[in-house]
Amino acid sequence: MKTNNKPVILIGSGGHAGVLVEILEANRIKTLGIVDPNKKTGGKYFGLEVIGNDSIIRQHSPKEIYLVNGLGSLPGVNTRWEISEKFRSLEYKFLSLIHPNASVSRDVKIGEGAQIMDGSIIQHGVTIGKDCILNTGIIIDHNCSIGNYGHLAPGCVLSGGVSVGERVHIGTGSSIIQNIEIGNNVIIAAGSIIHKNINSETTYLKK
Repeated sequence: MKTNNKPVILIGSGGHAGVLVEILEANRIKTLGIVDPNKKTGGKYFGLEVIGNDSIIRQHSPKEIYLVNGLGSLPGVNTRWEISEKFRSLEYKFLSLIHPNASVSRDVKIGEGAQIMDGSIIQHGVTIGKDCILNTGIIIDHNCSIGNYGHLAPGCVLSGGVSVGERVHIGTGSSIIQNIEIGNNVIIAAGSIIHKNINSETTYLKK
């Protein structure tokens, strides 16, 4: 979360963005404003001004600012990831955010743009891919890996050695036992208990 004193621009103004604003404030990171094509320029959300649509970002050099992706993540909706890749192709960087109340081991590897929310516990040897959302109160035990673009919804628990592929959504309150492998593009229903490997391109419904 070292910004080298560069300010950030927040993309989006929904509920997820509001959570991120509090993390930015808690870490005393300067925010220039919000961009949202669906909101009136000059409006205020979470104490920040809407400064325009996405095109406003191009008025700032990638060397001058970081971006924060404030769009939430829902199964089957790729807008969040598409926005990130669009601006990465223009050489912008996304700031990773960690809530001050999260407990993150010193040797956790955190990808660009990942977001770790209040009350999360992440133990040693964990790798987190770019643009992941690790939502409120999740627990990830030792030596797990979470692929790019993942979303662990509030209250998820991963035991040690779990491997999660890319673009995986793990629903609220789900638990995964140790050494399980989950493929790419998997959706796991809220409240699931996973005790066997899950292949890519699978929707796992709670039984």
